[in-house]
Amino acid sequence: MSGKLLTTFKKRLPALSLLGVILSGIMFFILAVLLKAGHVPMWDCAFNRFTGLNCPSCGMTRSIESLMSLRLAESLALNPSPILILIFYFTLLIHRVRDVYRNTFTRFKYLPVWICAIVIIAAIYALLRNIGIFPII
Repeated sequence: MSGKLLTTFKKRLPALSLLGVILSGIMFFILAVLLKAGHVPMWDCAFNRFTGLNCPSCGMTRSIESLMSLRLAESLALNPSPILILIFYFTLLIHRVRDVYRNTFTRFKYLPVWICAIVIIAAIYALLRNIGIFPII
């Protein structure tokens, strides 16, 4: 019985994976809309409060707000990470749609590359911002 259940699950894995990507995108969109409308409370950055430095995610909320208003240059100036995350999301979505179309489930082999790129760019951005090379908007 468990072998049949596992086979059924494997057949449905591409569709379940696509559903997970779509639901996470919907949740992100709803959060961004609520954020833009001012319905999400903002907290002080603990990293900034204790060290006096800007953290790598500093400006990300305002960057998302700018991105929702289609102000791409301002969004990039505030923090480039949300744009990279959005590009990653659509890349993953296309990958999962392809899996459903082919009825296969393949690993997204560039996941570690994307994660490293986002982390490295955020760290470089924070460093440049803290030493005064990159302007604070």
